[in-house]
Amino acid sequence: NINEITSRLAKVEDLTSLENNKYKPNHPVNPDIISAIIPKNVKTLVSGYYKNCTKLRKIIFESNQISTIPSSFCEGCTSLEIIEIPSSVTEIGQKAFFGCSLLKNFDFSNIHTLHLAAFQGCAFESIDLSSISLIEPYIFKDNANLKNVVIGSKITAIPKGLFEKCVSLTEIEIPITIEFI
Repeated sequence: NINEITSRLAKVEDLTSLENNKYKPNHPVNPDIISAIIPKNVKTLVSGYYKNCTKLRKIIFESNQISTIPSSFCEGCTSLEIIEIPSSVTEIGQKAFFGCSLLKNFDFSNIHTLHLAAFQGCAFESIDLSSISLIEPYIFKDNANLKNVVIGSKITAIPKGLFEKCVSLTEIEIPITIEFI
């Protein structure tokens, strides 16, 4: 029923209280939301904002002023399939998408820094880390579908557990700049 679906869509006014251009909840986010839009005037996101919103399937950013997706931002969002981040985002916080088991695609082209376990338990099949300059341990751990990885020349070390339990991984393109594995 279209009315039921519409009522479950996150509306900007239901999700935000803008104070000094910081995205803050008025109250805990409705765990039944299925879609969310980050308004264009938002500059900063709050850690854990959508944590454990298990029905959330899609997040769209209208804002192009955000530089960091903070820690645990979508941790445990087990239905999240689509997140359209702006080109301004260069850093992904610790466990930002931890356990997003349906997330298959992510645009890493403008990302420079990936923190601890940021994408642990996601469903990527192929990733290109050419733009990344800093990676921390366990970022892609438990990505059982991951088959192909391209690592960029800005990375000099592959940290502990980066691809731990990536049981389908068959190809990793490693540049000569790698000094430590």
